[in-house]
Amino acid sequence: MTADLRIRLFVAGIVQGVGFRPFVHSAATQSHLSGFACNETGGVAIEVQGLRRDVQSFVRTIVERPPALARIDTFSQCEVGIVAGESGFRILAGQHVPTAPTAMTPDLSVCDECLAEMHCSQNRRHLYPFITCAQCGPRLTIISGLPYERQRTSMTDFPMCESCLKEFQSPGDRRFHAESISCPDCGPNVWYQDFPADSPSIDQCSDQGHPKGLPEAFFDAVRSGKIVAVKGIGGFHLVCSARDSDAVQRLRERKQRPRKPLAVMVRYVESALKYVDVAEAERCLLKSPECPIVLLRKRASTTLPDNIAPGNRWLGVMLPYSPMHDLMCAEGPLVVTSGNISDAPICRTNREAIRHLSGIADGFLFHNRDILNSCDDSVVRMAGQRRIVLRSARGFAPVSLPVSSELPKVLAVGAEMKSAFGLGLKGRIVQSPHIGELTSEESLQRFEDCVGALAAFFDFHPEVVACDLHPDYLTTVWAKRRSEEWKVPLIPVQHHHAHLASLMADHQWPLENQLIGVVFDGTGFGTDGTIWGGEFLVASGASCQRQGHLKTVGLPGGSVCVGSPYRTALSHLHAAGIDWDEQFPCVRACSMAEQRIIRQQLERQLNCPQTSSVGRLFDAVASVAGICQVATYEGQAAVELESVAARSTSTRAYTFALECHGDVLIADPAPMWSELCADVVAGTAPELIVSGFLNGLTDIVVKICQQIRHRTELSCVGLSGGVFQNAVFLHRVATALEGDGFSVLSHQRVPPNDGGIAVGQAIVASCRLLKTV
Repeated sequence: MTADLRIRLFVAGIVQGVGFRPFVHSAATQSHLSGFACNETGGVAIEVQGLRRDVQSFVRTIVERPPALARIDTFSQCEVGIVAGESGFRILAGQHVPTAPTAMTPDLSVCDECLAEMHCSQNRRHLYPFITCAQCGPRLTIISGLPYERQRTSMTDFPMCESCLKEFQSPGDRRFHAESISCPDCGPNVWYQDFPADSPSIDQCSDQGHPKGLPEAFFDAVRSGKIVAVKGIGGFHLVCSARDSDAVQRLRERKQRPRKPLAVMVRYVESALKYVDVAEAERCLLKSPECPIVLLRKRASTTLPDNIAPGNRWLGVMLPYSPMHDLMCAEGPLVVTSGNISDAPICRTNREAIRHLSGIADGFLFHNRDILNSCDDSVVRMAGQRRIVLRSARGFAPVSLPVSSELPKVLAVGAEMKSAFGLGLKGRIVQSPHIGELTSEESLQRFEDCVGALAAFFDFHPEVVACDLHPDYLTTVWAKRRSEEWKVPLIPVQHHHAHLASLMADHQWPLENQLIGVVFDGTGFGTDGTIWGGEFLVASGASCQRQGHLKTVGLPGGSVCVGSPYRTALSHLHAAGIDWDEQFPCVRACSMAEQRIIRQQLERQLNCPQTSSVGRLFDAVASVAGICQVATYEGQAAVELESVAARSTSTRAYTFALECHGDVLIADPAPMWSELCADVVAGTAPELIVSGFLNGLTDIVVKICQQIRHRTELSCVGLSGGVFQNAVFLHRVATALEGDGFSVLSHQRVPPNDGGIAVGQAIVASCRLLKTV
């Protein structure tokens, strides 16, 4: 039949590296259409021609039933001239055109079909650690540029053999136009080296054969209690047997990580059930294409050593997300943690691993496929039916968030801890993967490299730079320098307004509309020069008013209190007029000499900044209740407090007083401290004490939100800030607010902690700029 319609389509979003072109090829062929599809810089361009009804049916298939891993952000079509004599549908080579993409494809976990092939002794990829197809495998971490084609990935170093090329060119094959495919005859190699590593063989395997599986030396090392640095998909891991408490302890000592929880990798969900409880929503997360670390409740009967996650009711668990990780787990559960040293980013190259990890690892499992963009593991948990992304990285990031307004091109640099940055692109914000703590020159250099790489992918040239209000953050200093160099405006954004604005972006909240914000965290520079962290706000994208907060107390020694919860506890007791009695664990944890210094600091206000931080309040409660006196990692006291709280279902609530200073509502914890301390003296169980605290804090949150609703007629409350990583507290607060008629927003894709700050900075800076232009 003669074609009576030809159209050109352009599809943008996550449409490269997810089997979209093979899907289009199949749909066009089934509809008897001719034409072509090709990757372009900004998406996928398609032209089809045929009978009008067939063309229209094809378009509905593309829009309504795209591949499971694809996400269409924008879609356009127009009629073009019919091409005479054209037959068949083709996939053409990608083209670089001046159209910026709206999203990038993150790495995808290995699919079941590839795993089945890998474990089939008759398959030519039997036990091949780099097996992949059009539906799975590395994407972001191997890309050097767009459009996504093999020559723009680190797979360009491995030309396809004849067999792989045949699969690549066969429309009916699972690997049809799968850019990352390879096999033992043409793909990367993996090899093991004991420490000290032999420098000449760092970057290529000395054995040029292609053995199947992993070297037996790796398994020998793990079985004998050694720590192995493993080159993975987005960087290095440090690995040891999860059954060997001595190996775990050596890992902790060498990495100087005395109590921070470590993650465990198991081969199957069924294996995890030996150690943790897994609800259906958590099972779906474990087996999702993102394959994150999921925080799961430990079973009382777990046989894993306590020192994997000491003082913690939850255990981070993930399934193997690459074929190499699946092979690694053949002999049991493994502790798998980021391959870095303190204050340094995750190691990406073999040489970086030798330089940084030789003091930790006993051996190295290398491969010779380059990691072009490092990416750590994502961390997720559930609070009831609410998902909380604690670390947005592999599988989740870069995340592209549509927003309700057109934005200028803004570069938002984030905070200093849990660093990530954001790019404002018209109607979207792209959030980078988690980078880490920016506390060293090396980490700042990695941050700058990541900014440059992501900006290049999106052909991004900033018109404005946004940063935190804190003048001493490394990101703030960097942003000031770059705004001057690029001659673009610099817009500082208050930390807690940014938290709330990131939640607006997470839910596509209309940026001109206000909502009530409850923003609880550890530290944020306030507009009055004090340290905020227990805030009740009314905000839109551009404006923010502080309606209430936790009553301020001093932090004797300033930032020293973060690592010494007992100091904050003594300050709270002092503010509440409670004597420092030796019956309180926080008093016993502090020497008499240090007590004298702290008392002087509090009475004379010497090096004693004022804070409204709920994060520090959690620290203080944990200290007075005898749960944690010294924190060796960020948030340790709060983590251990939550683990204790999970043991109780008590409804008893301590009392917070509600005061009003002018138009500002103040939550005073003094009555709570009197009740809590009486329980400590009476020997009340810690879980009942912590539950009373959380219930009392929940009650005062509801009361203050009620007052703000009465003033403003607003009935939507957004919960943000690092304190709302606490699943027990988040669930209680959200349930109580909803029970009082509020609608409640909590984070779903953007982390509630400082990992989401850049998204909010981009929102606020853009809204303010648009109001002035």
